[in-house]
Amino acid sequence: MVRISMAPFSYTPFSTEREIRLLDIIPGRGQIKCNLRKVLLSSENEYEALSYCWGAPTKKTKILVDNADFEVTRNLHAALRRLRDEKITRTLWVDAICIDQNNIQEKNVQVPLMHIIYGTCRRVVIWLGEEDFYTKTAFAGFEYMAFRFDAREELIDPKEWKRVKRGDTWGYSWFTPRQVIERDVGLRAFPSIFERPWFKRVWVIQELALGPDPLVVCGSHQISWEKLEKANNACRIPIDVDGQFGNLCAYRKNWRDPSLNVFSHALWGWQKQVTDPRDKLYGFLGLATEQSNRIPIKVDYASDPEQIFTEVTTQHLLTFSGLMFLGCCRGVRPSGPSWILNFEYDETVDPAPAGTLGWSESYKAGGDEPRIPTFSADGKILIVQGYVLDEIVDISPQPAPLPRKEGIASIMMRINLEWALIANFFRLYLCARKLCKIDDLGIYKPTSQPIREALGQTITSSWKEKQDDLLAVDIEDLLNTFDDHVAKAADSFNIVPGNLGILLIYAKTFYAMPMNADGVSPFSQFYAKTDATWQRRFVTMANGHIGLAPARSEVGDKVVLLQGYRAPVAARRAGNRWKLVGDCYVHGIMGGEVFDGGRCEAMEIE
Repeated sequence: MVRISMAPFSYTPFSTEREIRLLDIIPGRGQIKCNLRKVLLSSENEYEALSYCWGAPTKKTKILVDNADFEVTRNLHAALRRLRDEKITRTLWVDAICIDQNNIQEKNVQVPLMHIIYGTCRRVVIWLGEEDFYTKTAFAGFEYMAFRFDAREELIDPKEWKRVKRGDTWGYSWFTPRQVIERDVGLRAFPSIFERPWFKRVWVIQELALGPDPLVVCGSHQISWEKLEKANNACRIPIDVDGQFGNLCAYRKNWRDPSLNVFSHALWGWQKQVTDPRDKLYGFLGLATEQSNRIPIKVDYASDPEQIFTEVTTQHLLTFSGLMFLGCCRGVRPSGPSWILNFEYDETVDPAPAGTLGWSESYKAGGDEPRIPTFSADGKILIVQGYVLDEIVDISPQPAPLPRKEGIASIMMRINLEWALIANFFRLYLCARKLCKIDDLGIYKPTSQPIREALGQTITSSWKEKQDDLLAVDIEDLLNTFDDHVAKAADSFNIVPGNLGILLIYAKTFYAMPMNADGVSPFSQFYAKTDATWQRRFVTMANGHIGLAPARSEVGDKVVLLQGYRAPVAARRAGNRWKLVGDCYVHGIMGGEVFDGGRCEAMEIE
């Protein structure tokens, strides 16, 4: 059948600033047909609000809206096809269709209404995308773990839910080919859900926090958000790999905290993905308008992102004390301020380090008396109190690029990512051993402790200060065992170049460290505590300090203590001024042991 081409769609302008459009999906099969209608925004409207990831803008397909051709992304097309009912009309609010995305003036009016749109809808429908090989297993696991939560029965490891459900015990039968394959599928099933793009978008935070009765849909499978939370709470080990789901649950519960404002929300979500960088602020306006101490921000999609973030960062600093925003600052760039919130962040180009050291309550390298900074007359220069502690004189290699995360649930993509992280860690550690001259059994002068012990506490960022019962182990003993085996392996394979040499050292180290009584590898226990090394470089300094610095650090960068900021920062000279590089860990000073407020002077940061 030849499809007759229809006229292109044209929007009818709104009559008032309180109008919105709703999308009625006409029941049936075949081509998706919809009608748009304008209504006044009120709680009496019966509709569901769609929360989804737009998908690739270059991959589009056509639907009919008001009998006219309308292009939507393939992901949205899949959502509409799955959500369409065969017999009754289903009404949705969908931003890509209900707002004229090419009309900046309309966007400037509609975007500030989104918190009301999501807050007054009947239900928020979360579309994660089409299902894959693992989806059925994942959703069945969610249902079973939610059942266990209601029955008040704890599950230690969510990957083992099928074994527990059958009542199998550990033993030889668990290692049969069938069981090994089943466990491998279980291992990848939950990441196949929680590593989808939806969990990384800025807008979903507001949509989830404000929306009633969220329903999660993935292909033909669906489950309530409430059940997902129950499934997570039933397990001692979180069901998501990198904490995205747990963070969203916490945010949905706590977003009404009166101490929060739009900039506080933006700090939390600065690593989230957006199509437009301005949405790293606009995406939180609906939450901030509920707070009494909000920072007023006017939506303007014609404005310059750098100017917006400079103004809002400045306004936040003048209103609230503290320098926490420096933990996610823009850093050294070819142009523009280095100290404003990093609105250009892209994990596929420049992944952020694991953890924000300047936010840790365990640290107070710059003392515990916050100072309100000042600014130059034009507002482009941040003036803070601080002083230079040391200078980087040697540094480990740049972390190798990580593979892109598309298709992360596949076996090969998972192996590639895990191997890239392990390889980066071994490169850093082998270089650190050499720079510290570990084999000379020297003393780390700033703390008068053995250098190997100081190195171990550096790459684990003094893990002993962190509380985690699940991972409670003797770090020092693990370090000694690990380092002994690394040294032997390096002696055997140090003539093998590149990744092959790293692979051989890793393999020999891993298999030389025997499993403990619980069947856990000591290497895995130790490696789990080195997350602070991710996307950081090991550095030695002129005055004898060692530490971890951002990936963009260079020899010659200064390590600076800023009054009231919890972590040291790497900074680079720019004439008589400075540019920030990012947070550092410097062993022996993180508790404020060497901070001297009397040495502080005005430092101009551009």
